[in-house]
Amino acid sequence: LVPSLAGTGLGAASGRVSGAVLVTAGGLRDLEHAGGRVDLETVEVTVGDVRVESVVPVRVAVEDGTARIERARFRAPGSQLRVSGEASLERGLGLELDSEIDLSLLPQITPAVREAEGTLRLALALTGAFADPEVFGEATLEGASMSLTALAAPVEDLHGHATFTSRRILIEEVAARISGGDVLVRGEVVLERRAIERWRLHVAAEHLSFEPLEGIAVTFSADTTVTGADEVGGLPTVTGELVVEHFVYERPIGLGGATLEELTRTERAETATWDPGLASVALDLSVRADAPFVVSNNLVQGELSIDSEERGFRFVGTDQRFGAIGDLRFDRGTIYFRNTAFDVRPGGLVAFDSDTSIDPRFDVRAVTEIRRSGDLTAPSWRIILEAEGTRDALTLTTHSDPDLPQEDILLLLAIGMTGAELEALQIGD
Repeated sequence: LVPSLAGTGLGAASGRVSGAVLVTAGGLRDLEHAGGRVDLETVEVTVGDVRVESVVPVRVAVEDGTARIERARFRAPGSQLRVSGEASLERGLGLELDSEIDLSLLPQITPAVREAEGTLRLALALTGAFADPEVFGEATLEGASMSLTALAAPVEDLHGHATFTSRRILIEEVAARISGGDVLVRGEVVLERRAIERWRLHVAAEHLSFEPLEGIAVTFSADTTVTGADEVGGLPTVTGELVVEHFVYERPIGLGGATLEELTRTERAETATWDPGLASVALDLSVRADAPFVVSNNLVQGELSIDSEERGFRFVGTDQRFGAIGDLRFDRGTIYFRNTAFDVRPGGLVAFDSDTSIDPRFDVRAVTEIRRSGDLTAPSWRIILEAEGTRDALTLTTHSDPDLPQEDILLLLAIGMTGAELEALQIGD
């Protein structure tokens, strides 16, 4: 008696009904004039680990082809459902369903929800012909919170209201707190033959804070649109604008090696494996920044702004594997190399070109002055440091004015002397 739930993401379903049917008029060949009673002593339906059962025996009276529900009440843990009204082949359906559902049951029904609490109230009316019924109603969400498999942060203070028919679901408002910020959702779902044909949601968020990767922290607001996939099996797509309020990049830059030659590396760091089947949404979001992006790690201390003149800045990919495309330019900054601070020159660039990772590519030039303290007649040098490449394959080169060999530049940076000065002091190699 229980329809298949395959493909819905819900647990397996089973059921049991026991009772009696009394026919006093008509019959299976004359349903339009049928009369009698249906008395069901037990009605049980189990979905996943949740059992729904009748509170009292279900009573249905049948007269002149019309079935009138005299009593039908059901319960599940913390939840209840009442059905009333009548139905006939001639006049169709005229049923009303009122329910109050405890959301803590959701983890027992679907793996998409890890934890949940709160109440969902549903009021439905079914009218029209049996073959093509019309559904009208409303849903109210109160005092809810959830932990979803697709989200690292819990959804708190969840409440909202929606109305629906058999052809359209109108989400008037659903509000929640996520990652320290506020989220508001409005939109509609269009149905065709009781299946979703298309849907579109407007999602506005304020002051959400995330750490998408270790060493990256971002706080942002958003004005986005989420649309259902056009193709079967495709992902919903999130488009719109993110306004970055705070962004800090603290992932270390791998150096190592004692010489500049050893700092030129081409190998890539190991990357974590990922399962595209776990992706929930596709992303294509433009980014605007209200404050500079901050880089603070072992190599660079600085502030950068989005270079909007060329290509802007975007986050793309999926919620499981995403990347950044765009350019950041230094407003100010310092590069630290061999215990020496280099001031970044204007125009220093950090470019992002991957739609599957946050992988910065550096093209930065910085300068420092090396002078003899207390001796204005002693030689001084202006040393230029060039950093090019990616986080895992970085090349550092130096030049000096006046011109010096690379070995002398490294000695100056390390101990403040050139090779000739060391020999003059008879310190040796």
